[in-house]
Amino acid sequence: MYHPTPETNDLILQFIQSPHDPFLQEQIAALKASGPEQSAYLEHCLEAWMEEEPEKPVLPAQVEIPAPVEIPVPVAAPVLTMPAAPVPVETPMVTAAPPPAEMMIAPAVTEPPVITAVKTTVVAPRAVNRKWPAAITAAVVLLAVVLIMLRWRRPVEMLVHTNDSGIIDSLVLGKNGKAVLNKTASITYPADFEKDPRITVLSGDVYFDLEQTAPVVFQLDDYTEVRTTGAVLNIHKTPATTQVFLIKGSAVVVKGTGEQIPLTASMLLKQDRYQPLQKKLMKSQAALVWRTGNLQFSEAPLEEILYAVSMYHNIVINVPPSANSLNKRRLTADFNNYTVTETIESLRDMLGVHIVKDSINVYYLTIK
Repeated sequence: MYHPTPETNDLILQFIQSPHDPFLQEQIAALKASGPEQSAYLEHCLEAWMEEEPEKPVLPAQVEIPAPVEIPVPVAAPVLTMPAAPVPVETPMVTAAPPPAEMMIAPAVTEPPVITAVKTTVVAPRAVNRKWPAAITAAVVLLAVVLIMLRWRRPVEMLVHTNDSGIIDSLVLGKNGKAVLNKTASITYPADFEKDPRITVLSGDVYFDLEQTAPVVFQLDDYTEVRTTGAVLNIHKTPATTQVFLIKGSAVVVKGTGEQIPLTASMLLKQDRYQPLQKKLMKSQAALVWRTGNLQFSEAPLEEILYAVSMYHNIVINVPPSANSLNKRRLTADFNNYTVTETIESLRDMLGVHIVKDSINVYYLTIK
């Protein structure tokens, strides 16, 4: 008589609960093939389970279903609580209906059959957004370009030179360039001027001799620059006014809008705050009086004479709109070695007008 072990009962219960498990299928097949008593006991347990669970499970895909076999039916079938094995009693052979595919046990053979369960999962194709690969590629290329630029572009070292000597001083720019700075004047330029010839006049008057240098860029403000090659020029810079006087050579003024204004020798470019650019041809060297100290004029317009006198003596002579016609009047005069008072009195006599002192270093010219 066959006496099942608790492990055998646990195996049969696990198989009933999980008939799709390949590992349990192999163990059940081995138990079936181990002997007729074990096979009979197993068949009784499965038949008892079939009687309690009449609803047939759905057949899984791709499971081999063997043909019906003749199985001896014992008189007493065990219940699911796994009682002791019943005593086999000879009974006539009957043909039993095949159990569900999950419960089918192959007949005892020399080699146990292999029960294969294949689970087939159909995955719907995911929609691919074709814009993403292109965007990622563009981002990678952009990042590579930025990294290359950061790697090869080094920060430019800028030098600031301020003339604090109390006298007119000079400075060498590159190999052959020269700058002459008035007292307190200040400029900035790259340390390697030969490779990056750029100059910004921060304040004061600066005379540049760049005849033997490569093209140079003068930055007047954020929107205006002067480009020149081999020129001699003077730049005057105050918080309210910027003036460029071209002494020799040629230059081009480039505005932020792209407009270009050509300059030739003896031309003065003036830019007042919030005012359009003004260009005119100078009849004298009045813009260089801070450097030359020359107050001698020959048939020069009064406007240029007053400009030179004001710069040299550090005063302001205002001409009201009612007297603007005097600015075009030409004079021949020599104010060298004159004091401020002597210069003002001489101008009164020559012009026949009143020049009144309004405050310290400020004068007004009025018509009688």
